[in-house]
Amino acid sequence: MPPVTKRARENTSTDLKERRQSEAMSSQLMGMINARFDEQASLLTTNMREAEERILKVLLVRLDDMAGEVKLLGERVRQLESEVNELKSVKHRVSILEAKVSAQVNANYACDLRMHGLPYVEGEDLRTLYNTLCVALNLTPPPRIREIFRARRNGQSVIDPVCRLV
Repeated sequence: MPPVTKRARENTSTDLKERRQSEAMSSQLMGMINARFDEQASLLTTNMREAEERILKVLLVRLDDMAGEVKLLGERVRQLESEVNELKSVKHRVSILEAKVSAQVNANYACDLRMHGLPYVEGEDLRTLYNTLCVALNLTPPPRIREIFRARRNGQSVIDPVCRLV
């Protein structure tokens, strides 16, 4: 603060004692404000710590819940993996059984039948001729075959079965 001159004292009717008192009061007021500020800061710090603790407790509870759910999901995944492995094993066994059934179905058919020395007649059906021969030979029902065809003449037997007739 600038020094007060005699002229300023006379013109403003200011007394130095009053100024010193107001300065003392203002420093007192500043001390009270600082004390109140410190009090509010400590109160705010306390409230923030309490809020942090409450939030931390809530988060810990939620994390524990999530950890339990993750554990349950892990168990479920392991269970599903074992079921998938079992299903793969069953699928493999089914494919083996299907192959065996297919082989048995095909085993019920004789392969092919070659006929030699039969004269060719226009529009004839070799399967019908085969069925007629089987009825004449008392083979009823006729053995199942996959295919019948004429063989070229080569001087061998009249009927040359590729597979045995059962």
